[in-house]
Amino acid sequence: MMEDNKKRLDKFIKDGMAVENTSFDFSNKIMQNINATEKAKDRALGSLLQKHTLEQPSMGFSSAVLDEIHALSTAKAYQPVISKKVWYIIFSLVFLIICYILFYMDDLQTSTFIVDAYLIKLERLFTFELPDILSSPIFALSMFALSTLLFLDYFLKNRKTIV
Repeated sequence: MMEDNKKRLDKFIKDGMAVENTSFDFSNKIMQNINATEKAKDRALGSLLQKHTLEQPSMGFSSAVLDEIHALSTAKAYQPVISKKVWYIIFSLVFLIICYILFYMDDLQTSTFIVDAYLIKLERLFTFELPDILSSPIFALSMFALSTLLFLDYFLKNRKTIV
């Protein structure tokens, strides 16, 4: 029984492998059929496009559109972010602050010259003391070493290698 099944399987495989015999002009007939279908589709598309043609614009359409664009896009004059009026206000405020410091802070009466007193007041306004850590030599050396290393890193990464 096993051999009988094996023989039937072999026969089935051999029959399935047999090549069909087609006519000599089989591929030509297929191509003609495809071409006929394409021509029919082209004719249908052409008739559809003829039914729904685009309307032609008038002769002055382009110039009318361009005129409207030019009318809407007028060049705007330069407007600074901070106007002159605001600059005048800022200048006036700074001037008033300096005048207040010079004339109304009378804590220095030991100076004999009035100009010296005003200069000392201005100096006190703009002077400040750094924390001790920022004025130490170790901080200065470490900042120098760090900036040197960053400088070297930048130039070593960006240098061009010669091949």
